[in-house]
Amino acid sequence: MKLTTIELAREIRSRSQGELKTADIHLVIKLLEDVIVDELKKGNEVKLRSLVSLKPVVKDETTAYDGLNKRYYTTPRHLRVSVKALSKLSKIDKK
Repeated sequence: MKLTTIELAREIRSRSQGELKTADIHLVIKLLEDVIVDELKKGNEVKLRSLVSLKPVVKDETTAYDGLNKRYYTTPRHLRVSVKALSKLSKIDKK
């Protein structure tokens, strides 16, 4: 099952025993997404507690071969995000 952000907000609300509003939690999730993307664009690593670590990796321009059209082409410089599972996700595999 895939959780959407609104379903995630509802689950957080139920775990907080109704102390938080779903709309407020949903807004915080949206803002968290924006902050994470902005920090990765700046080149900063983002760590979400003991869940996951996101690290931006810049891939330089390279030459690659297109076997279908039998020609070389240049791939542009681009940003990749390296995702590393931390302790909480690693423990899931062991159960």
